[in-house]
Amino acid sequence: MVEYRIYGYSGCTWCRKAKELLEEESVAYEWVPIEDADARKAWMDERGFKAPNRTFPRVYGITGDTERLVGGFTELEGDLFLIEP
Repeated sequence: MVEYRIYGYSGCTWCRKAKELLEEESVAYEWVPIEDADARKAWMDERGFKAPNRTFPRVYGITGDTERLVGGFTELEGDLFLIEP
């Protein structure tokens, strides 16, 4: 079962780091590459992202068929290591 979905592109350092983090923690994820710059811009427009939140990766938590925006790499770290009392 996929727990996260990462939208990004191969030349993105933070995208790579997000994938590496999930792999190190043995967390299942889906990688959705958006390699073309125009396609990335269109994807951000479609999703309603405004500056300064138009960076990659965009990480979503997956529950069933529902995506929940986590954020970027930093937010992924917080989401992944969130310890509930």
